[in-house]
Amino acid sequence: MAAMRAFFVLLVLTAVGCAKSYVLVPDNEWKTVPDAERAQLDREHAAEVAKADAERTAARVALTNARAAATPKPMQVGPAPAASGDEWATAMAQYEQNRRAAITSVNAATAEWQRARIAFYERRVELADANVEVLQSAYEVTRAKAVDRHRLGFDTYDAAEFRGQLANTQERWYAAETRATAAREALASATAKLAAAKDTYASIVRGGPNAPRSDDKSMQLASWKDQPLRARTSWRERTSAKSGRYLTLGGRVARK
Repeated sequence: MAAMRAFFVLLVLTAVGCAKSYVLVPDNEWKTVPDAERAQLDREHAAEVAKADAERTAARVALTNARAAATPKPMQVGPAPAASGDEWATAMAQYEQNRRAAITSVNAATAEWQRARIAFYERRVELADANVEVLQSAYEVTRAKAVDRHRLGFDTYDAAEFRGQLANTQERWYAAETRATAAREALASATAKLAAAKDTYASIVRGGPNAPRSDDKSMQLASWKDQPLRARTSWRERTSAKSGRYLTLGGRVARK
């Protein structure tokens, strides 16, 4: 029984190890390509891989941050006020009921948005991983083609195995890209729902019983009479009692 268990574990580890392994162009074949050409191809591939690795790292960091920020912080819903039977108490009770319902909606929309945000970044990491696999598989096709170009006469190098490998990784990338697109749309929907819930809550708070009304005299400015500037009597301000200089608004020149 222990031997069978050990064999099963070895089989699983082998399968996991082969999940991301690639069929590579043998070194003896690759070295038939001139050094300068090999170096150029390696540099180009390294640049693409570095860019893809940076995108994958950014996706993983964003996922970590999204998970860390997903700690539930619901808005608190206070106790409902006791109804005393008068008009004001009834209005306040209705207001609190509406406000509590709006807070519940905001909390639910926030939780949905957090889940959608985490799912989006998970799909983004998955897509970045698939992109790295495509690059590696594509490079083996490039290397096989380079080997084939330098064969003599009618001798060719069969790249079918490498093209098949690339096709498989491209299929996985396409599936990951489809899931990432769906996750992005779900996040956009959750974001809109959260914004609408917050707008509803803000509208209820602004229009509550304590909000000022347009007919509230205490919120109006004191009346005052506006007169055109030219209709007013010109006024002068003495800037210096000794100098005798004056400043006028009637277009007159200051005189001494």
